[in-house]
This record gives sequence, C-alpha cells and structure tokens, in this order.
Amino acid sequence: MSSRLMRDPAKGWVAGLFAGLCEHWGLNLFWCRVVFAVYLMIEPVSATLIYIVASLLMPKRRCRYY
Repeated sequence: MSSRLMRDPAKGWVAGLFAGLCEHWGLNLFWCRVVFAVYLMIEPVSATLIYIVASLLMPKRRCRYY
C-alpha cells in the first residue's frame, strides 16, 4: 500500500484517478471502475463533477520511467 494518495496516469485510462485510489487502498482496479460506471449511469452529473474535482485535487505521480 502506498503511503500517499496520488493519481497514476501510467496505469489509468483517463487521468489515472482510480489506478491511484485502488493502489493506495489495495483494491482491485476493475471493480472500482465497475462501481464508478454504475454510479455514472445513475448520477451522471455528480459522478462527472466528483471525478473532475478529484482529478484536479489529487497530485500526479511522477513517471517512474523518465
């Protein structure tokens, strides 16, 4: 488990938000995305706003390959 909560764009699809969250909490990335997709279908406006705000607030992990 990582000590800091950070986005991981190298492992993510859009901003790496769920890759960072799942790595920090030790969860399966697939199920986090599934839960968010269901939430996105139920509440599209709030889910989009939450994703955008969280992506802007969470720091980006530096690429390990540069």
